[in-house]
Amino acid sequence: MRTRSSKMAAITGNSHKYENGKRRVDVVCTLRYHRRRLLGDILRAHQNDVRRGEVLMHAELVCRGWQPREGSFVMDAPPHDDVEELKRLAGCPLRGDIADVGVKRAAQRERMMLEWIAADKELKPEEATDSEEEEDEEGQKGTETDQEGSKVERESEAERRDRMAALRAETEQAIAERKQDMRGDGVRYCWLIYHDGGYTSEEDSESGVATSGWGLRAQLFDLDGDSSVVLQTEKAYGPVQLDMDAHSYLGCVVLSNNTAELSAVPHAMAFVLNWRRVVGRRQYGLRVADMLGVIMVYDSQYTKDACTAPPHVPKPVKNRTAIVVCQRTLQAAADKRVLVRWVKVKGHSNEEGNDMADKLADYAQKGGAQNEQDIAMMMAGLQATDD
Repeated sequence: MRTRSSKMAAITGNSHKYENGKRRVDVVCTLRYHRRRLLGDILRAHQNDVRRGEVLMHAELVCRGWQPREGSFVMDAPPHDDVEELKRLAGCPLRGDIADVGVKRAAQRERMMLEWIAADKELKPEEATDSEEEEDEEGQKGTETDQEGSKVERESEAERRDRMAALRAETEQAIAERKQDMRGDGVRYCWLIYHDGGYTSEEDSESGVATSGWGLRAQLFDLDGDSSVVLQTEKAYGPVQLDMDAHSYLGCVVLSNNTAELSAVPHAMAFVLNWRRVVGRRQYGLRVADMLGVIMVYDSQYTKDACTAPPHVPKPVKNRTAIVVCQRTLQAAADKRVLVRWVKVKGHSNEEGNDMADKLADYAQKGGAQNEQDIAMMMAGLQATDD
């Protein structure tokens, strides 16, 4: 069935002009596509969402045979015997603390959600475009990089050196300010942690297999003494873990640059908490009441924004479980009197710490691993504490 642009605009929510410029599409397929996608969004909505209650009631009536499935709102949903199974297939988030719910269970739900979304796209007519379709974070980053690259191409070598020097100076100044602020808050010992992630797609990989890894370099400083003297240096790196039974698993369900960037955060927090409990107490005399500082130096704005988003802000569709684990481990660190601050560094600006973290992430992509933390044990410890 074909229709005019005005009717399509009413169905899709796009403008009349936008629809008029497209080829005509199959209305039935378009309706089924939007209906199935909307069904998934509503099932995954907050439990207080009024639409969710109405849809679940409708789905219950269909499951019991009191309303026909053909033509119903759940017509294109996967086969299911009851409403609970329908919610599970849609990837409805599990309620409660991630430590109690379990990282593996939460990641399984996220994987089901991604399978539901992939099935949505199978119903999408080829001629149709969707203004609401989410932009890929990797694509956005690539576009920004391309724009920056075009600017760099117009620079002379001297201008580039000056720009890199200015960027490094900005980072050093920001770090110095964070150290000064922490000293004012009563912090004596502070970890400066550069972290980064890397990803190589199947197309770009020599082996034809996608790889993704994270890396971090941590240095300890005494803010009461010479804050430029490094007391201890630690390095860690490893691949993005997709094996849900691995001790280092933290909720990633895909390999990407963003999951690589996110993966470094729980490992950093686990390292800091383990160091505080053992080495910090024995070697540096840290007491339970003493504040420990951590400055996270990042080049991925996506990671920082995801980790520091307020609890009431809805989690993004992609990497939901990994983000929740990042936030929970940061909260665990705060509960143990670890003061975390963030500093932005421009990637590939010849900044020594960032370059080292990037190099460690490359090692991880090649199969290397060093000082990976036991994230499963950490989450289990949080669960025991909460109980």
